[in-house]
Amino acid sequence: MRTVQVALLLADIVALAAAAPTNDENANVYPPFCALLQLGDGSSVVEPELDPSPTKPEELFNLNMTVADPAWLSSLVDLKDPNAPKAKEKPQQGEDTVRDKMWSTWTTAAIAIATKDSNGKSGIETMKDKYNLNKANAAQLNELRHTVSKLADRAFALYEAADKTGAAAPPTDAQIKETINEALYGVKAQSTPLDISKLFAGRATTYQAGCEGSETTVAKTVGGVLYFLCAAANSYATGQKSCGQGGPTMPTWEAGALPLPTTWHEMRKYCPVEKTEKLTAETIDAKLGSAMKQFKPGTSSLYIYKEGSGACDGSSNNVCFKLTTSSNPGNADDYNKLQWIAKLKQAAKDIRQRTKASQKNRDTKLELQRLTEEAQIAAQRAYLSPISSPNKDSKKQPQATPDPEKQKACDRHTNKTACEAKSCKWTSDKEETGTHCKPKDGEGQTNKAGAGDGTAGEQKKEKKCKGKLEDACTKAPE
Repeated sequence: MRTVQVALLLADIVALAAAAPTNDENANVYPPFCALLQLGDGSSVVEPELDPSPTKPEELFNLNMTVADPAWLSSLVDLKDPNAPKAKEKPQQGEDTVRDKMWSTWTTAAIAIATKDSNGKSGIETMKDKYNLNKANAAQLNELRHTVSKLADRAFALYEAADKTGAAAPPTDAQIKETINEALYGVKAQSTPLDISKLFAGRATTYQAGCEGSETTVAKTVGGVLYFLCAAANSYATGQKSCGQGGPTMPTWEAGALPLPTTWHEMRKYCPVEKTEKLTAETIDAKLGSAMKQFKPGTSSLYIYKEGSGACDGSSNNVCFKLTTSSNPGNADDYNKLQWIAKLKQAAKDIRQRTKASQKNRDTKLELQRLTEEAQIAAQRAYLSPISSPNKDSKKQPQATPDPEKQKACDRHTNKTACEAKSCKWTSDKEETGTHCKPKDGEGQTNKAGAGDGTAGEQKKEKKCKGKLEDACTKAPE
């Protein structure tokens, strides 16, 4: 008899262990999911903010075109109507990678400096005044042309690379928030009232059908998970509150149907609306990590519950979430199968991608600014450069050669005293006899071809040639 009583007592204990939901059994489980839900509350700002893509360094390109060879400008723009310059068609003959790539940039800059303002002043005149270019001579402008051209080429390469990257622009605030909302509610934008059907992967008609099974049937959202932790099946009617006995009445599912939309208001009493001021990758990671710690591995299932066993029916058994997995549950693939986890990870990844893109944009803009400023400084100081205009016809300075007669006169003396007496130079410090008698420096020397021209000769020629074409000057008699 005693044996029977013990057996009945044990049966009662087992039944009690797997009995209907009790007060507070999920009180320590559900809060991390509320924290996730709050990621979608209010008009949060995603940080860091998305830094805009760099803009084309037009000032540098226009300056480059201003100091360029005028013939090049003419090859880019049709100036038949000085009041309406037009870009010329890109030449089709031959293959020119640089020309093909930069033609649009070149012609845009060419039109900008060729266009006249309301006062009839062209862009090139404005640029020359702005950078003191009218004070520079031809040689100074030529040096500046090469300097600015290199800076412009570097800037174009940087801008082009940034422009290509911008074609695959990182997600915006709105897109990141849409991904988060999909994780929380199954939709990109919350609706009022909430569409309960979007919270679950399958057509869940009962509590147990939506909380137990594979990733294709169970809750696919954070909101759906909360409906298994803090709500009960329709058949449950004991008045217990699994998420806290001090909370609101425990919401229930409909008979053979999803919970009514009005129950969401009761659910949010467990999870008060609390705006997340700043959405960062670190915030999402931390909140998701806390929620994932609530998983408990079972034999071939993952539970969101205080333990990893039992059935989840929200009535005669546990109020919990149960994901059917492999025989060794708990690996990364099991978690990533759940859409809400995958979506939140994607949102954090998008913010990190955006952070990198923003930093690259800032770096590129700073470098473009540096290149532009370097070109501007070079232009403003060009007229101060010590370079003078090269004279293609300038002759080399005449080289002095010894006078043969003077050399012979000095060579006759093999004695130091006699040598110096004849106004020659004795070149040895050790010997007073020998062949050391030479003409003094500057004496007995003549200039090669063009003797007597020297600097004065060149200046005379320069004065005579002033205002004449080079060929005419060259042919003019001396």
